[in-house]
Amino acid sequence: MNKTIYDIHTHDTSRDNAIISLSPQSFKPQPTHYYSVGIHPWGSCDTTPYDIQLLQNVVSHPQVIAIGETGIDRLKGAVIEKQIELLERHIELSEKHHKPLILHVVKATDIILNIYHKHKPTQQWIIHGFRGNEKNALQLLKEGIHLSFGEKFNPKSVEYTPLENMWIESDESTTDINFILNKIAQTKDISTEQLQQSVATRAAKLFFE
Repeated sequence: MNKTIYDIHTHDTSRDNAIISLSPQSFKPQPTHYYSVGIHPWGSCDTTPYDIQLLQNVVSHPQVIAIGETGIDRLKGAVIEKQIELLERHIELSEKHHKPLILHVVKATDIILNIYHKHKPTQQWIIHGFRGNEKNALQLLKEGIHLSFGEKFNPKSVEYTPLENMWIESDESTTDINFILNKIAQTKDISTEQLQQSVATRAAKLFFE
């Protein structure tokens, strides 16, 4: 299969050169695609032991190359304690299977940093759809957490994020990933080709080696 990834987080199951994000229940792998699988914090209220068991079974599949999305959302989902418990199950799976962790974080940078310090993970954490300000960006980057930017982003945060810590995604947007790459490359004052090549080269190393 083609191992070139430009888009590290999408919910569009038809996209190529992408990591498709699914729940354990919706995981039905197609032979030419790669996936991340996790329980979204918005679904944390209804999570059952069966869901956890299904997640544990699915993440070992060779086409699952990342865990998530999971995370903490202060605006939606179960009480924070339950969200943290669910996130920690994903962290365990990320470490056990040696697969990066894709995170959904809303108004919870402080919680994520505390959990990161507690677990001291060996696997890469990536916050998807990052729209926070440069202060939050620098806090996360300082700890080694990477940031992924989509169609909507804080320009200052893009400027402050080193290329080697930056990922690109389409998430739920129907916009072509090349348009998003071009938009972020312009903000970063580099060529679209340079950004695309950087993402593809680092993705090959992070997700497939």
